[in-house]
Amino acid sequence: MASILRVNTLTDASSNNSTAMSTIFNGTAKAWGQLNYSTGSFADSFNNSSATDFQTGSFHHNFTNAFSNSSYSISGSHNLPSGNTCSILIGYDDSARFTTSSVNVAAFNVTNGRVDATRVCTKVMGDLA
Repeated sequence: MASILRVNTLTDASSNNSTAMSTIFNGTAKAWGQLNYSTGSFADSFNNSSATDFQTGSFHHNFTNAFSNSSYSISGSHNLPSGNTCSILIGYDDSARFTTSSVNVAAFNVTNGRVDATRVCTKVMGDLA
């Protein structure tokens, strides 16, 4: 038999720190992951069902649970050898850049363009459907 715990606020044992449930619900990542663009596999992730290789340095990150709209916020980073200037491009190269079920993410090196970085980390904030 399932149980339901209904609370408005969580408070620590000393009652000094409390947080509203709305803050916990709205302020937590709804998807995150570390993807190896060389192998196409996640080292670890949450709410990522798979990744689809779009082209060199560019993958669709597919969500297990869809978002309620495509206006979510995503941030990321990737690793390259020292001395390289790198960035993550969100919604790059593709007509299906942001959908409720996936987002296109590219790992970009200023010198060499898109690269298959070995650690691409993303975090998505938004409302799940």
